[in-house]
Amino acid sequence: MTAEEVIRENELAAYLAEYDGGDKYAISMRQEYGEPRYLFRVGGVGCMPMGDVSAIKAKAKNGKSTLITAFIAAAICGRCGHIECVENDPTVLYFDTEQNPHNTARNIRAALRMSGQDPHDDIPRLWVYNIRTMPKEERVKYIEEKIFDKGPAIVFIDGLRDLLNDFNDIAESGQLIETVTRWSTEYDANICNVLHENKSKEDTNMRGHLGTELVNKCADVWQVTKDAKDKTRFTVEQTESRNAPVDDFAMKREDDGTITIDPGTGKGVTYDIRAFAAIFQETGSRRYNDMKKEYIELTNVAERTARYHIDTALADGYLDRNNGLYYLKKGRENEEQGNKGN
Repeated sequence: MTAEEVIRENELAAYLAEYDGGDKYAISMRQEYGEPRYLFRVGGVGCMPMGDVSAIKAKAKNGKSTLITAFIAAAICGRCGHIECVENDPTVLYFDTEQNPHNTARNIRAALRMSGQDPHDDIPRLWVYNIRTMPKEERVKYIEEKIFDKGPAIVFIDGLRDLLNDFNDIAESGQLIETVTRWSTEYDANICNVLHENKSKEDTNMRGHLGTELVNKCADVWQVTKDAKDKTRFTVEQTESRNAPVDDFAMKREDDGTITIDPGTGKGVTYDIRAFAAIFQETGSRRYNDMKKEYIELTNVAERTARYHIDTALADGYLDRNNGLYYLKKGRENEEQGNKGN
């Protein structure tokens, strides 16, 4: 570092110490805060940032623990399918509030087996706790003590609703989410919370006021859906993300409990080329917001999905962009079949 750079850095530090009376919560536009430090990459896209909160949701018995097993396997050996762990040798904590000890151990042994470890031995970076029989009022304190003691990169709480009495109680739910968020910041860990979706088949929101509070704090929310025909196969969708979205992927649980990851989902084409063809049929170009609005109207997808489809079509060479306007790529105006997924 040059003398000039040292002087600038010292001047900035002095300025920030005085900015807004030295309030540690104040954000200064002179300060660079940097991108999140992701713990995992899925298909090359960063996710599960450290110092933040995430969630896994699904209907009851629909594969939440299967996804946790895959993440744990990736953390132990560096990769599980196209799930890659970015940090070197991270410590993992797993708290199970729902299953019996036999099932807890079975899932973790599957992760060890997938990682090339002895499934009947302990490893120093993985700490597993079954607190199903622990009095409810003791669980929050116990979890924080273990986080403080072990210094994990990620903490899985498999059954967040079991840390409180009533997941519809506004005050109790708010206090718990505030506590979980504090843990993520103070201990620089990703706190991944597992919560059931509402029982109605059509309602995929996480249960109660607790679920409402949780989704507002999450950097990532993962939804796991069991295949209607093959009960060993699951689709994983990142339904919420504050950062770049991850593509959907599939998991299959084998007879021995190990999991194989399929980067595809078998859902077919990623974007709807017929909708794009209709959008550009009368006018050869569209501004982004107009194109997105028409795409949503034609396909009935959510805005986040529409944005992803547009980005994918652009990256795939189906769309082109110039001076703020979007076009169908020259030579693809009359195609009736879409990208490589179709």
